[in-house]
Amino acid sequence: MHLIRSIIIIEMVLVISSCSHWNGKEKIKTEYTNRYSFEKELVSFTSCSGKGQIISKNPLRGKLYFTFLSNRDSSQVYVKDFLGRRLYSIKGNNEQIFITDHHNNIVHDFNNLVNTYTLDKILTPVVLQKYLWGETQITIPTENGRSESNKLNGSLIFISKKAKKDGLLDTVIINLNEPKIELSIEILNREFFEFTQFIPTELIN
Repeated sequence: MHLIRSIIIIEMVLVISSCSHWNGKEKIKTEYTNRYSFEKELVSFTSCSGKGQIISKNPLRGKLYFTFLSNRDSSQVYVKDFLGRRLYSIKGNNEQIFITDHHNNIVHDFNNLVNTYTLDKILTPVVLQKYLWGETQITIPTENGRSESNKLNGSLIFISKKAKKDGLLDTVIINLNEPKIELSIEILNREFFEFTQFIPTELIN
């Protein structure tokens, strides 16, 4: 049970903390207006929020739920049971992460958990930030041409379970052989918040 909780905490912290390293996606498009020949619309996604579920199949079967919110400066996630009781609070920024186990009234040391299960080179902030934002291209870090995921003695898979037109990734599946663990984390709802700025470039005479 302790192992399952530790893996869940590590996964959720990396997923959410990685979003605080993400400084926003940007896109520029041109539009014609009455006063200006055209202007650039700069759209920056500055934060994201959502909810999801954590499903464990082995060694214990069960389901937990989570909500998250992340912006440029900080991130937070709340993991709850099916009755809505808060089990974990995970809060952090680019420098520190605090994990509170409300059931046992314990504050976990994130660095110790990561080092214990040697996941620090596999589930990096870069990998998990791409998952959180739903990017379709995710590459597991390699060392001397060999995937770090081999050190898991199992598999780590990112997929899109929902047949959406946007094709955003929403699920990460973990299968470990020793100890035997089958676990999946799925983002059920994801929302992006954006800041829009119009930049006039040429005045019509």
